[in-house]
Amino acid sequence: MIAAKAIRTHCQIGIFLVPLLLCLPAPSQATFMETLGIGARAQAMGSAYTAVADDLFAIYHNPAGLAQLEKHAITLGYLYSAPTLHASSTDTEGFAQRLIPYRLRSPYIAMAFNVDKTFKGRTPLHVRVGVLNAIPDHFKSVYTAWDPPPSTPRWVHFGDYWDRVHLQGAVSFQLDKVPWLALGMGFRFIISGKNYLVPRDVVLDQYAVPGLRLILEDILGGKARADGNVDLDVDNVLTPTAGLMLFPTDRLRLGYSFRNSLRLAVDPIIAFAVAALDLPDGPVDVLPVTLSVKFEAYYMPQQHNWGVSYRVLDNLLVAADLAWHRWSAYEHIAYGAPQPRWRDTVNPRVGVEYTPIAPLALRLGYAFQPSPIPTQVAASNYIDNDKHVFSLGAGYTFRDPTHTIRFPMRLNVMIQYLKMFNRTTAKSCDGMYQLTPGSFQASGEALSLGVDLTFYF
Repeated sequence: MIAAKAIRTHCQIGIFLVPLLLCLPAPSQATFMETLGIGARAQAMGSAYTAVADDLFAIYHNPAGLAQLEKHAITLGYLYSAPTLHASSTDTEGFAQRLIPYRLRSPYIAMAFNVDKTFKGRTPLHVRVGVLNAIPDHFKSVYTAWDPPPSTPRWVHFGDYWDRVHLQGAVSFQLDKVPWLALGMGFRFIISGKNYLVPRDVVLDQYAVPGLRLILEDILGGKARADGNVDLDVDNVLTPTAGLMLFPTDRLRLGYSFRNSLRLAVDPIIAFAVAALDLPDGPVDVLPVTLSVKFEAYYMPQQHNWGVSYRVLDNLLVAADLAWHRWSAYEHIAYGAPQPRWRDTVNPRVGVEYTPIAPLALRLGYAFQPSPIPTQVAASNYIDNDKHVFSLGAGYTFRDPTHTIRFPMRLNVMIQYLKMFNRTTAKSCDGMYQLTPGSFQASGEALSLGVDLTFYF
């Protein structure tokens, strides 16, 4: 008996450490889910959810956690975030006006099914399947593919790109003969627009691209600028996820989850535009110009998440996570763009859930998100800071007063405060001209609110 228990313990530890060998580099950047999290209960616990994941948000946090669901379930939720970003520069006029924070308004829906109920519990393999869809309120079928020069001040974690529509799915497996282990796999799918160009009051002819007017200011010096924006097609992208959970005791859970990197890129395309050549002494001449366009529209990092949760008391749950984000693998594909040389980050997260009375749960959490952006000393001006995330929330389980729904429902709410303390970027002349912009300071905060309601059937 003792030997069998020791063998099982060693197997559990070995399986938990195997993913360390799978950390392969891949392209990267972040979404609102990576910055804020998703699911009111998970967010209230600081997203320390890899080894908890006992509801529908296991689809995102750890696909293996779906194995803990006993019933079919549907969750309806809403997430709102209002970033307030502060940036200023004494060297560049109008610096702050060029930085635009976008508010996030995202309803989401998740559903999961206990496949065992189809076989009435007579199968030795227990299967759960689920899907999660986050749909920002200002969803649009066409996304602006923005490719500013590296010198343009740009917030990496906040901007138009974080409102993408996300579709995720997962399936979990657990064997009767191995009840201490659950495995899961899934996918993340980014929905984008199709071929569509938005006209912006530009006179068109056989050479013109709607929305684009190229101005050659100095034909010998090669200086040019584009008036207007072009909305271009990008491909839909699918990337895998996976996870495992260990149940060594009734109170202890160990978890690991993997999310592969995702790159949404505008492939090299050839577009025809009109160049208006403004001559000093004479009329404006119009020339056909061929443009070659290639750049990324969106990135997400490869992630490895390790978690542990322990039920200290019957009414007290404590959880901790450690997440490794592979930012260092990101490489620019835009023509002539310098490589950003971002750094990997290790993000710790902790959360607590306390149940003072049976229907009510109180939660709090903290997460630290180090910035992957190194100090900007050359032409690029990516703006990002270390982020401290504080959260609290509550959950309440109740029955339908109309008795229409058979099983109890669960309401979760959360409030989250993200703080970025001031970061100063100092630049100097490179011997020929002053780098633009020069020195600048940046800080910010984001207040987020979330609520969701889960029905079981």
